[in-house]
Amino acid sequence: MAKKMYVGVSDVARKVSKIYVGVNGVARKVKKAYVGVNGVAKQFFQYVQQPAPNLPSVRAFGASTTTGDKNYALFGGGSPTLSSSNATSDVYTYDRSLTRSTATNMSVTSFGGTATTVGNYALFNAGASAPNTTPPNINAYSNSLVRSNPSSLSQGTYAAASTNVGEYALFGGGLIGGGSVTNIVNAYNTSLTRTNPSNLSTSRYYHSATPTGNGNYALFGGGSANGADVNIVDTYNTSLTKGTATTLSLKNITSSTTVGNYAIFILRRESGDVNAYDNSLTRTIPTGTANNNIGYNASTSVGNYALFGGGGASTVIDKVYTYDTSLTKRTATNLSVARNYLSAVTINGYGLFIGGNKDSTAYNTVDTYDSDCNKL
Repeated sequence: MAKKMYVGVSDVARKVSKIYVGVNGVARKVKKAYVGVNGVAKQFFQYVQQPAPNLPSVRAFGASTTTGDKNYALFGGGSPTLSSSNATSDVYTYDRSLTRSTATNMSVTSFGGTATTVGNYALFNAGASAPNTTPPNINAYSNSLVRSNPSSLSQGTYAAASTNVGEYALFGGGLIGGGSVTNIVNAYNTSLTRTNPSNLSTSRYYHSATPTGNGNYALFGGGSANGADVNIVDTYNTSLTKGTATTLSLKNITSSTTVGNYAIFILRRESGDVNAYDNSLTRTIPTGTANNNIGYNASTSVGNYALFGGGGASTVIDKVYTYDTSLTKRTATNLSVARNYLSAVTINGYGLFIGGNKDSTAYNTVDTYDSDCNKL
């Protein structure tokens, strides 16, 4: 039986693309609908999700996160030339149906910033707004996409790392305008009040951060400092007490995300090694490395999978590597365009890989993956 449904509109048969039903006063999208035929349920409708539309203009090295209620994914900043000289302040949004819109621009232009979520807010740090300029501005977007500007960072940073733990958003490390490296950590609570917990063990940039699966710890792992990579993993619990976990297997810059009970880091340059930390901070090295030229990629989690997409320096790649909750590796369909300095975020069970750069050419491409790692 064909899985199509039509309704008459002014004597013309119109194909139905979406159906909604009211559940406790909320409109819920119907993914499949059935009708009884001779005592057998026959499917007559199936919703087909369309991929998220591309950005309206090319962007590389922007940042992305979701609002606190996870009804919107936000992508902010970036540059069309992979340079802070052309940094932008635009903020694009994707709702749960992957419809693209815009939010109020950031208060400053942003390149190489980071973003995370706390309480009812999506938070962006500005990164670099111009060469050697890293403003300390924080832009907060509420669940209704209203922008506010809480207290600034104690230091503006570029190529820093951000994540959340308990009732706090954390921004740690990064480059300061002028080229020095910092280890300062700024924390924002659900009321957007800023505090400064203990610093990272060492100054670094191009590191990454993610929570453990149970959300009891935020981990900041790897990175680079003054020409030398580091393998230190700093931890912060829900009270912002700092500790350390077993070091990464190699000193390297990293990308990271969380899947199941694990915080998972890919060592992005030269090795492609994978290190995973469970809820007790015990380190595991799963079988199967990623590509050994995966630097400057993007990562997110969709359903039971962690996805690491794109990356590379001298050779830019289009590979998407996935790890499930048992840390088993597989490869998903490639990105539509090989690129690095892209961003990734998940909204309503769909992972979006947004923007990016290849050979000094920026892209507006958005690749969409569902919860089974299928590319739409």
